[in-house]
Amino acid sequence: MAQTFTITSEPHYDAFSQCYFNALIVSIMPAGPLQPFIGRLKEEDKRLIQTKTQCMRQQTNKCLLAIRSMDSDRGCRCNWMTSEEVPDLISFLLAHGYQMETQITNMLNQTPLSRQPQIVVTYTGTQPVNITYMR
Repeated sequence: MAQTFTITSEPHYDAFSQCYFNALIVSIMPAGPLQPFIGRLKEEDKRLIQTKTQCMRQQTNKCLLAIRSMDSDRGCRCNWMTSEEVPDLISFLLAHGYQMETQITNMLNQTPLSRQPQIVVTYTGTQPVNITYMR
């Protein structure tokens, strides 16, 4: 059965290195070979320079599903994949049975969403994808 999910880039503060970086976040736990690279990133650790709204404060115990870096030479203690590694991520996804949904990604990126998808991906495993796109 096919599974579609989004990958977004969200700012995160790493207290160890004392710097901000853009972590890659998946919308759901993905099936397939990407799953071992997924870890939980506590949203309470996410600190933005802007003042949070009351609504965001109520969600601070939520965990985000972040992608761990596939580059073992990174100097970050947390080792989360950053937006700079998107080309490596795309290569990995394409080599392991994932399909980039470019039309859906383009459509969603043109709407004013609070968490705009960077990439929309479908995993089908060994099954062929039967998706029809309409204009």
